[in-house]
Amino acid sequence: YPMKALSVALIAVGLAAASHGAAGAPTKPMPLIEGLGAHTRKVTTDSAEAQRYFDQGLNFLFGFNHGAAIRSFEEAARLDPECAMAHWGVALASGPHINFPMVPPPAAERAWRELGRAQAAKHVSPVEQALIGALARRYANPQPDDRAPLDLAYANAMREVWRKFPDDTDVGVLFVEAMMDLRPWDQWTPEGQPQPGTDEILATLDRVLALDVNH
Repeated sequence: YPMKALSVALIAVGLAAASHGAAGAPTKPMPLIEGLGAHTRKVTTDSAEAQRYFDQGLNFLFGFNHGAAIRSFEEAARLDPECAMAHWGVALASGPHINFPMVPPPAAERAWRELGRAQAAKHVSPVEQALIGALARRYANPQPDDRAPLDLAYANAMREVWRKFPDDTDVGVLFVEAMMDLRPWDQWTPEGQPQPGTDEILATLDRVLALDVNH
């Protein structure tokens, strides 16, 4: 088992590196990777293959392999250009996270472009529409020098999505991530007291684990 896990990790690292190769360099089609887990999220698409690539993108995203997540979501969008959540995934994975709160201009442009495609899709479920609407609060064109107001607006919007869909565990963890991005690696004071927002993060995670302990 440890060797299998190591192999999957090395493949993921290689895919991430490949996704950030020389500017404009063509990359091979994204393969489907075994061993990423069984987590799935049904999205609006008639393509079973697009669904598989979306799930792979989501699992890579949860594993902080944003490059491989983007390539997986892009393949889902290629297979079904009308799959709003494939475009949403590219836009989400192109944004900030706790290890890299900045958004380089090319990533910001890609996020804005894919967000527009997600918004233009004709067939979305209510929760998909809510997630896309919340993500629209995270980006601006042009991107401002100070992202803090956008990140706060996204976190507040995701709180509303979570309140509207309190049994959707993916929504819960995406809201938590949005909150953690407001204060990367700073959830506790040196004295061990929770920072503003930390108690809400913990309560949300407790709710998610009560719904699905294996999430």
